[in-house]
Amino acid sequence: MLSTCSMEHPSDWDLYLSKLCLAYNSSVQSTTGYSPFFLMFGREARLPIDLIYNLDGKQEDDKDKSYPTYVNKQREQFVEAYEKVRQNISQKQCYQSQQYNRRKIHGKPFDKGDLVWLFNPAIKRGQSRKFHRPW
Repeated sequence: MLSTCSMEHPSDWDLYLSKLCLAYNSSVQSTTGYSPFFLMFGREARLPIDLIYNLDGKQEDDKDKSYPTYVNKQREQFVEAYEKVRQNISQKQCYQSQQYNRRKIHGKPFDKGDLVWLFNPAIKRGQSRKFHRPW
């Protein structure tokens, strides 16, 4: 996300960091299956749009719960979420390992002293090289 933003707004990309951070933290990550916000706070982020359309899922009976009940419920949610995260990470690691081991190397290997082409595209004026991808 950051590289895309820096390409679209090369002179003022730093002004978008807070929005990018919110987008990243409230998005479900494919490896864990949860958003970083949920894993940190035990609930999904309540955004203004959620409050406008009452999408936060907050029930009226939640207001009647005592502090110890709330703490115990949060603890149980964290334990359950972290266990699922461990399982999801383990599954993703196995999948990524299989994908890596399946790869096939194409082409002729290079020998020492062989001449090769180096791809080095020109950077547009006013843009920084460090935000351009090396491929």
